[in-house]
Amino acid sequence: ANNISGTTFGLLKFNGDTDQDITGQKITVDSLVVENTQNDATNDTDVDFQADVDIVAFDDADGDSERDSGESSGVFNPLEGTTKITGTFTMNSDADGTARIATLADAGATSDVVGNITFERYVPGTASTSWLMMGNYITTSPAMTVQSWMDDFGGSIYVYAHSEADQANGSGLNGAANNNNGWSYQSSGTSLTTGDEGYFVIAPSSLGTNGHTLSNSGTYNTSNVVVSVSHTNNANMPFHDPAGWNLLTNPFPSPINADDFISTNGSVSEYYVYENSSGNWLSSAQTGSLEAPSAIDIGQAFYAYVANGNGGTATFTPSLATDGQNTFVREVDPMEQAAFAVQIKDEAGRFGSTTIRLHEEGQPEFQANLDAPYKAGSSANPRIWSVIPDIDARMAVNTPGSFETVTEVPLAIKAGLSGEVTIELDEMTTISEGLCVRLLDVETGNEIALGAEGLELTLEPGETYEDRFFLEFLSTPTFSSTVSHCDGGTIHFNGEGAQDWLISWEDYEAETEGTGCVTNLDPGVYQLDGVNILNGCVASSQVEIVEVCMGDFNFNGSRDIPDLLMLLVELHPNQTSEEAPATDCDCDGIMSISDLLLFLPNFGDNCNE
Repeated sequence: ANNISGTTFGLLKFNGDTDQDITGQKITVDSLVVENTQNDATNDTDVDFQADVDIVAFDDADGDSERDSGESSGVFNPLEGTTKITGTFTMNSDADGTARIATLADAGATSDVVGNITFERYVPGTASTSWLMMGNYITTSPAMTVQSWMDDFGGSIYVYAHSEADQANGSGLNGAANNNNGWSYQSSGTSLTTGDEGYFVIAPSSLGTNGHTLSNSGTYNTSNVVVSVSHTNNANMPFHDPAGWNLLTNPFPSPINADDFISTNGSVSEYYVYENSSGNWLSSAQTGSLEAPSAIDIGQAFYAYVANGNGGTATFTPSLATDGQNTFVREVDPMEQAAFAVQIKDEAGRFGSTTIRLHEEGQPEFQANLDAPYKAGSSANPRIWSVIPDIDARMAVNTPGSFETVTEVPLAIKAGLSGEVTIELDEMTTISEGLCVRLLDVETGNEIALGAEGLELTLEPGETYEDRFFLEFLSTPTFSSTVSHCDGGTIHFNGEGAQDWLISWEDYEAETEGTGCVTNLDPGVYQLDGVNILNGCVASSQVEIVEVCMGDFNFNGSRDIPDLLMLLVELHPNQTSEEAPATDCDCDGIMSISDLLLFLPNFGDNCNE
């Protein structure tokens, strides 16, 4: 047996010619190589990892915790002999990289791996709703489901599969036509296929700006993966040539060489990857900023183009494995202005939700790059969707316009097993500052402001309700704050109709609270809340009042030359009290030589001195 006393290694290689049992402390390693020459048998125990193993996300050679040029992803390379996994064996992933398996073959003459590996796949967080092209490469028993991804994301995501061959007559987004447009919604209990198709995933901004790590334990593909590809004439896809786009995924726990995939598959002539920070499709046939990366990363889905008459199959071989990688591209969409989800829930906790986005490029019409069609889930659950009126389309994610243009969005709901339901703002989401969204029931006249309360309803189980519920969009005043040496912190609430709001504030740490817009607030973090007495709209914000010392007019913590210049500019011999600025050092309401005399002894000092 090999008892490992050290815990962290750059390169660790096991190349004995007898059984090697690895015990002891957890092993953390950049590069782990197994090259045991005992025999050519499969599924035995040439090297048995009884100790836990962590393959790092990337080789941090210079120790700066950032992946620099020349630093590769962590790697497990089972070159020869059987690797048996008895302990916990983890392929780590973080913002800088994802550990990969370098040799995928599973044969007696080379290598084979027995036992489960925990595979991680990091997905960057974002403040905006984004699309991801994802695939599953892990074989588990029972099979992984969409719920596994939802659990790792920490909330609801929308997962869609797409069949190129099942769209010949499709033109609608719901109803009977929806069965033919190629898209199929994957509910939480749907099993994720291993390697033969990709998925489009909509990850709402409500999931937060922190990254998400997808993690599951299982085995992996070690032989050829053959997938069907097609070119269906008259297919309904949103490309210039609508037919021939097949949604595939990298089926291996290693990046693959995309150029080699094209060259070894005569049926595929081009591939596309979606780069959502710019909203562009990157193509292998393009150059420059629109050129697709040469490696298709672990867990990355992509579109493979099949020309007319070239349908059949495409094959992923283990030899496609490479060390280059791009990442899931998921960055802040600077044109998204707001995003929130409306949820319907019954007394048993069954629920459904729909997401609304406000975006500078949003339009009332369906836009494939911003919207997502609704697909029915379990009939036991209550369901809710928004509606594009002109085409009567049901939407799971709807981007009807921008802050400035959207005034109303129709909703429709369908009761599940129970008719006792509540419609409310999904607690995982928030309404952006400056916006009020009201839910209107035109049949009863009831109305609520989302985020303030829920709308309780008694419906007929199984019934669909259309043309009854609407979201109304209103602008609200917004909170802001100023701070000065003389007046302390001041809360402002500015905007049209501000006089119709009741304002309250609270400093939780200091245990102080009050109402109205106030001055002379002490330093601290304040929670501000407002309620409109006319329409029930609510507004919330959190502001920090910083500590300010006399003479620090630019709030940089010291009395320096910029502060002196600001004071000198404001010295006016005929100034009235209404004109006195924040450079009033003696707080007498006017600027005079006394302010300068008070400032000069402190010139050059830090505020904490």
